[in-house]
This record gives sequence, C-alpha cells and structure tokens, in this order.
Amino acid sequence: MSDEPNLQVFDTSDQLAIAAAELFVGCASDSQRESNRFCVALSGGKTPKQVYELLATDDFRLTDVDGKIKSKNQVLAEVKEEKNIRSFDIVDDNLVSLEGSTAVLTYTLKVFGKNGRSAKAGTTDTFVQQDGKWLLKSEQQTLLR
Repeated sequence: MSDEPNLQVFDTSDQLAIAAAELFVGCASDSQRESNRFCVALSGGKTPKQVYELLATDDFRLTDVDGKIKSKNQVLAEVKEEKNIRSFDIVDDNLVSLEGSTAVLTYTLKVFGKNGRSAKAGTTDTFVQQDGKWLLKSEQQTLLR
C-alpha cells in the first residue's frame, strides 16, 4: 500500500462500496501476510453498510451483548448513522487461530460516546476464506464491566 494520496471518484454508491470492500480485503491480506494481524472498526452509515454486505458471508451470525442471535440481514437492517459515538478503539487483539481457510480473532472493542460515556465489549470474530477473500462468518460480543 502506497503512502501517496489516491483520490478516486465513483459514479454510484454501489461502485464506492465495492471499491471500499476490495481495498479492505486487500489491506487485510497484506497486513496478515506482513505482520500476521489486521484490526479495523467500521462506523455506521450508508456506505459502511454496503461494505458490510460485501465483507460478511451470507450465513453470517452475530451474538450481541444482550445474547440475541442475529442474521446478516437483521444486522444490516439495524446499521444506521451513529450520531452519538465519538470514536471506537480496538485493543488487546489476538489472532487465536489461523488454520487453512479459517481464522479466529479476539479483541476488546471500546466505544466512546460524545456524552463522555464509554462501553467495552469482548469480541470474537471468525473469518473464512472464500474465493481468495477473507469474509466475516460470525461475531460474538460480551459486555465487559
């Protein structure tokens, strides 16, 4: 990946989402190959929602901090622009397993609100490689106090 700025203009939001997903997968692959790690946090909103659609398997499942299990479509329906969140941090990331076409990553997700409040969730993500791309298959979140 070059340090030079690269401005790209797209005619449609679909083209932008596809390019963002391809860039995401490329960065993840490069990072994993070079340092055996890759961490990211995507915000809500229209374009990240389209990227999520491309980066998750069709049978993706999320177990949220309330213990509710949600399908990919349910999660995508709930993605909205986050107006109350100031920032996200990923800490304590650990590549637990990388075997063949499956990888398991654990980390703590810290969310900081504009109101000064914060929350933490222990997160486990499982990725699978399909057609040369790493896709998110499942995520489990546990609220940390």
